[in-house]
Amino acid sequence: MKTNQQQYIKGNLGDIMKNLISRVMMLFLITGIVSIGSFVQAQTRAYRVSDRTVKSLLNRIEARTDTYKRDMNTALDRSKFDDTAKEDAIMSYITEFENSTDELSQRFDAKRSVNSDVQSVLNRAAAINSFMKENTLTASSQRNWGYLKTDLNTLARYYNVSFDWNVAVSNDTRVYKKPYRVSDQEVSTLLTSIETKTDNFKRRMNNALDRSTLNNTDSEDLLFSYITEFENATDKLKQNFDAKKSVEGDVQNVLNRAAAINAFMERNRLANAAERNWLNIKTDLDKLSNYYNVAFDWTNLPVDNTAVAYTVRANDVKTLLTNIETKTDLYKRAMNNALDRSVLNNSRSEDAAIEYITSFENSTDQLKQNFDAGKSTDKDVEEVLSKAAYIDTFMRDYRLIRNAERQWLSLKNDLNTLSTYYGVSWNWNRQYEPMTRFDSMLTGTYRLNTTLSDNVDTVVENSINLYSQNRENRIENNLKRRLISPETIAIEKRSMDVSIASSVAPKVTFRADGVSRQETTQGNRTVKITANTTYDGVSLNYEGDRMNDFYVNFIPMSNGRLKVIRRINLEQNNETVTVASVYDKVNEVAQFDKINDFPILTEDNTSNFVIPNGTAITAMLKTGE
Repeated sequence: MKTNQQQYIKGNLGDIMKNLISRVMMLFLITGIVSIGSFVQAQTRAYRVSDRTVKSLLNRIEARTDTYKRDMNTALDRSKFDDTAKEDAIMSYITEFENSTDELSQRFDAKRSVNSDVQSVLNRAAAINSFMKENTLTASSQRNWGYLKTDLNTLARYYNVSFDWNVAVSNDTRVYKKPYRVSDQEVSTLLTSIETKTDNFKRRMNNALDRSTLNNTDSEDLLFSYITEFENATDKLKQNFDAKKSVEGDVQNVLNRAAAINAFMERNRLANAAERNWLNIKTDLDKLSNYYNVAFDWTNLPVDNTAVAYTVRANDVKTLLTNIETKTDLYKRAMNNALDRSVLNNSRSEDAAIEYITSFENSTDQLKQNFDAGKSTDKDVEEVLSKAAYIDTFMRDYRLIRNAERQWLSLKNDLNTLSTYYGVSWNWNRQYEPMTRFDSMLTGTYRLNTTLSDNVDTVVENSINLYSQNRENRIENNLKRRLISPETIAIEKRSMDVSIASSVAPKVTFRADGVSRQETTQGNRTVKITANTTYDGVSLNYEGDRMNDFYVNFIPMSNGRLKVIRRINLEQNNETVTVASVYDKVNEVAQFDKINDFPILTEDNTSNFVIPNGTAITAMLKTGE
């Protein structure tokens, strides 16, 4: 029986293996797809600015490369290099440069661009730069190359790539002027020794601190933040050395980080093994400074004794910042999708939302950079949270698709954790929130600019020529009275609460929350009043009393001015009359006290205010709250 079974298995082994391989391959493919997708979503950006900023720069580099290439073709055809090996060489350099920029652009679009992609672009550019320095061609080609170099310097800065144009290129490898006075092997061996000894020291310190009075104290956390910063500095030195880019400044940075550890070790006596390990590292660091000709004195090295701003371990903060960056990318994609499907598509409101998100990204990037440099403070976190407050206000004002709402709530949870880590008191629903940028743009005291405003007389006269002469005079006077613009306006907006006063009417306050409120007039007419705030402006609609219906919108302009658009119905006609008035901001604060110094008109004349029957509207709005 056993023999038959063995024969059966042997006879069918091919089929069994085929099925097994098929199933494993299918699982591998599915897993691979999921893993690739997860990687694309979760990867950390190599650049420190917004996606839009990098994309704009890459497009500009591509356009300027095309222009430069055309100029070089013309210049070379007219030069002594025409049909020579040098012409072939420079055109080859340009082609290789184009290929490397194309590859960078493709990897950026796929969210996979890294610093080495930029380094490759710069290496190709260095060959061109060497040719341009050695050979004088037309002024146009030199100028266009200068423009391109400026963009490449910006690209290097965006990706945190250190680059020196004075280093030439030979056979695609940068000719590297070594800053050390020994062989590459000696430096490599020393850096490996420092890395190994640091690992041993870290383990010894864990044991020593666990047995000391410093266990679970701020001092323990502080020391491990110093060790982490020292490790990061030595890693960076090692990476730059391997890439043939290390400089004396990299070594100086390592020594500065080591000085903080040394000061701690001198203040606190721990286990002999930990002390011994640290002395071994110091011996290697002395040798490192000698190799790179960096003069220093352990007793005089700058030591940053500033306590870290966060209350948890550095690794916890680092993990949280990475999560925030990842979730911001997910939220941004969800918002792009949500806005494209909403009524806000291609509106100023959409632009404002994207601007808020970009500003938030920049503030989180700044926090991350300061954290990595050991300089983050609670002020950096407050800046991040302030930028997030703009987004949160937008998300409250507009109800978008569920995915965008869900992504924002997840991001908010991490921001709450961030505030806890840095001990920053934060309340999303605090009563007196700082004004958003939009609120600040709108708030102020304004004076009418008659030159930029519609001429009311002209607008009215062009609107009433369909009436008979007798009615025309009466309607004309009525329209001019209602549409005349006050000389001065004061307006203040905080979230959805808006206060307005003018030189012809007292201060009124209403809640611009988009909620329609119904009221009954003295003539038993039911009217609907809606005050709304969007990122285009603050609007008021009064509908239902045909003769008195009106619409007004207060729109802040980018140049510090305010546009007020008023629209009222023509008597017994389906047409409307619209007047736009422009006001110059004369003070950033709404000076209601000075506005009220103007004479208050009688009740019969209150309709001269930009909102007809202003006082009555205010009362109705308050009643509906």
